[in-house]
Amino acid sequence: MNNLNVNFVSEKNPSSNKRFQAAKIVGKIKIPQDGIKGKMIIERNFEIQIVLTDNKNETGFTQHKIYKQVQRLSLFSRLLGPFNEKYLDFVCEKAQEETNISKEKIKLYIINNFLLKINSNKRKISRYIFKEHFQRWKKAELI
Repeated sequence: MNNLNVNFVSEKNPSSNKRFQAAKIVGKIKIPQDGIKGKMIIERNFEIQIVLTDNKNETGFTQHKIYKQVQRLSLFSRLLGPFNEKYLDFVCEKAQEETNISKEKIKLYIINNFLLKINSNKRKISRYIFKEHFQRWKKAELI
């Protein structure tokens, strides 16, 4: 990885509390034209992530333990699409166990800040999707 050209980019993180920003370190690694023999294309990417999980001044909904559960929902939504309320409740219960905030308050925070509710005439079960993922699908005309 000689002569690595790296850029620093700061932007809003859709999974994070509105008071925080994501910082990205972006760079390119030169790969031979035909790739690396015997390696998958996914191995051409790299990521550097710095997370301060022991920050003691995080309070309320900015706690990392709540953020971690929001990330879990975001990952599910991005990879598998909408999820049901039962899964949302499960994730909120996990966050409640790790914080002193009630499951109901965590659920309202997540719904109001990150999710769209999808109602279907065929199903009586409410489903949720991240606003950001819905917008991407809409832009790509997948919906």
